[in-house]
Amino acid sequence: RKPGFINAARSILSSIYEKKRADFNGIPLDFIVSDSAFDCKQKTGEYENPIRLADPSDLVKKYYANSITIMQAKTLNNL
Repeated sequence: RKPGFINAARSILSSIYEKKRADFNGIPLDFIVSDSAFDCKQKTGEYENPIRLADPSDLVKKYYANSITIMQAKTLNNL
């Protein structure tokens, strides 16, 4: 997420909204709102392969070799 309190609040509210929407549709979904890719990796461990919803600077790719974009995930799931 971008720095600042308002951006933190927006990120958290967006993740809550998307989690509830996924729950309502019976889709398993976990979110991690993080200040950095390094922080995210510490929270998840080295063996997670995240799906990147947003990563405009491609920072996640530096920490997770097997991460994929949301479009790649949709293709894998025939959506």
